[in-house]
Amino acid sequence: MRRVNETAEATTGTAIVGFIVLGAYLASFVLWGQSFSRYGRAIFTELVPLRPQQQPFWTPVHFLLTFGFFIVSVSLMLGLTVGQPGMQSLPAILTLNTLGGLAAVIGSILLFSTKVPDAAARLGLAFKSDDVRLGFVAALMILPPVMIISGVVSNLVEYHHPVLDSLKATPAIRLFLVMVVGTAIITPFVEEFLFRVLLQGGLQGLADHVSRRSANIPVEPIVESFEPQPTTDLGVNPYAVSPHLVDDSAKARSVSNSQTDSSNTFQPKAWWPIVVASLLFAAMHVGQGAAPIPLFFLAAGLGYLYRQTGTITASFVVHAVLNFITLAANFAELAP
Repeated sequence: MRRVNETAEATTGTAIVGFIVLGAYLASFVLWGQSFSRYGRAIFTELVPLRPQQQPFWTPVHFLLTFGFFIVSVSLMLGLTVGQPGMQSLPAILTLNTLGGLAAVIGSILLFSTKVPDAAARLGLAFKSDDVRLGFVAALMILPPVMIISGVVSNLVEYHHPVLDSLKATPAIRLFLVMVVGTAIITPFVEEFLFRVLLQGGLQGLADHVSRRSANIPVEPIVESFEPQPTTDLGVNPYAVSPHLVDDSAKARSVSNSQTDSSNTFQPKAWWPIVVASLLFAAMHVGQGAAPIPLFFLAAGLGYLYRQTGTITASFVVHAVLNFITLAANFAELAP
């Protein structure tokens, strides 16, 4: 009888999950349909309005340096833990990789901050609640199509991932919680910073470089009139500049100064940095079956969000949601 009840509960749980998944796919279909009907061919330029951003002060070289620092950090951690009990297991190695990536990112941000006072904000690390909401909506639009592609290609080539393989070996709740922190929070942040900010942002800066001089909008010169101004007050200098011209000149100087202050802002035009960063992101997952194919489309969606907003908040939310759902689904399938 107990076994029958457990089977019934499992069936009910599976049905609930199935309805949730079906609802997500339907919602994604509706959102895409509404977007195409509203924006048409301009969907990718209008769906997420392009925000004015500051010219990136970094280049793709910083991506290579940070990635190299990541490899060195992991190697040092592995070297220090050789021979220690339990540190040669797959979960321990995955944890060290996660910590190495986080150390590389934090070190890179601190190094930037020593030279650029507002480095964190210019790197797109400014947190905005609106971008969090955008991330959840974007997850609803991006993830179902990516999961469909993943399902199709997985029938051709079996999918493998070290994290999921480790979870399959020992589906314990403690291991699951550790992996949630590492895989669904830290790893998305590290990967978004590396591939979206340093790589794609650096390529975007090279592709759409806007110099300070070309960014300035010329201001029409104010020609001050020195003709005598009609007045009945003999004590007033008849050759004095008209007061309204002085006000207009001050306003013009104010406009000019504001334009100079914002001369570092630019609006990305090229799209190829998204493609290059997405290809490299997918290539980094070679060895996980056909995963690079859906991951390319995922990275393209994440790159679009970063390009349009100039921050990684929305792309991080989408990435984190995907990793959490994948972990939770596999744990629910394997756990007794």
